[in-house]
Amino acid sequence: MMNPLNAPRLISSCHSPKSLIELIPNSKPFSRSPYGLRIYTTENMQVILEELLGQGFIPPSASPWAAPGVSAPKKDGKLRFCIHYRVFNKQTIRNFFRIPRTEDCIDKTQGSKIFSIIDSWSAYHQILVSEPDFSQTAFSTPSDHLEYVVVPFRLTIVSATFESLINSLLGLS
Repeated sequence: MMNPLNAPRLISSCHSPKSLIELIPNSKPFSRSPYGLRIYTTENMQVILEELLGQGFIPPSASPWAAPGVSAPKKDGKLRFCIHYRVFNKQTIRNFFRIPRTEDCIDKTQGSKIFSIIDSWSAYHQILVSEPDFSQTAFSTPSDHLEYVVVPFRLTIVSATFESLINSLLGLS
């Protein structure tokens, strides 16, 4: 199993946030039982979890936190794995990010010759969660209790953290 802490990174650790998750004072850990799933959704979830485990993104957890994991249908009929972080998000202090003006971004690219597209799926998984926050990203499935060591989707703070980091890397902030 690959360890994401030692993996080659597109986003260097000097740019990674020091603490990703801040909780509202006096927040208590919550644990929800996993939802009952049909066989075909459970099989789909296991394939995705095995891939994430193999990449080292989600080790087993002993955390008191547990958001339920579910499989949700996409528009094309395929299933995607989601974690129901709604209760956790209500206990999180949101970090807001001011989106830079388009004109400012264009001005900063004057003279540039090479441009790139950033794939946000792999980019999110380039950002490490700070070690004290690992347990707060925990989730449960009918067969496992796991936690993320890289930024998961569906946390309310992730978009602002990601935008802030990308702007920092591009010299826009």
